[in-house]
Amino acid sequence: MRPRFVLALATLAIGALLAPATPAAAAPVTVTSAVMAPTAVKASGKVTIKKLGNKTVAKGKKTTIKPSYKRAGKVKVTSARLWATKSGKSVAKNKASASLGAGTYKVKQKVSYKLRSGKGWGKTRSTTLNQTLKVRVASAKPTKAQKNALGAARNYLDFLPFSKSGLIKQLRYDGFSAANAKWAADRVGANWNKEAAAAADMYLEIMYFSRDGLIAQLKYDGFTSAQAQYGVNAVGL
Repeated sequence: MRPRFVLALATLAIGALLAPATPAAAAPVTVTSAVMAPTAVKASGKVTIKKLGNKTVAKGKKTTIKPSYKRAGKVKVTSARLWATKSGKSVAKNKASASLGAGTYKVKQKVSYKLRSGKGWGKTRSTTLNQTLKVRVASAKPTKAQKNALGAARNYLDFLPFSKSGLIKQLRYDGFSAANAKWAADRVGANWNKEAAAAADMYLEIMYFSRDGLIAQLKYDGFTSAQAQYGVNAVGL
């Protein structure tokens, strides 16, 4: 082989070795977007029924009751009803309100509602409360005559011991009506046992008594047998 030809081949070989490598075509990359499943929204909220308080009405009048409740959270009340019975007899059934006169009632409250769920409302739920409700007649304001009778009763008890019936008799003697005298004796706040003991002590300061004789004297003054015995025991007889 001629020297020039060999030199040419060598030059070509060296050039091939030194030439930069042609990069291989990159494989296409596919970008996939992750799709998140929607998160369920938990319904939150509640309805709490409140216990109804006892009522007071004027004589012959009525009071109106309605369901009482409070909401918390996203709540839509769909109905609020009540039922009431008196002595086992229905006086209100599935009503929004009820008028009740004096007496004792069994009352049931029921509230139906829905909770917010996403952009809408969930299924209907309900809660109930049962209770006893009392409607009392308000005490009438005392008349002037009643106030005077009560004042007289207090004055008498400040100075002398009296039985209840003895105090009523004294007030009647002073001209008060039987009704006003009894009204005053009922409200004077006396402890009739202590009145009997005070009367027994007073008698023993001025006279001598046997146990039976003192009991008889106290009963004559209007004290009951139990009160008379309490009084005698209190003075040690």
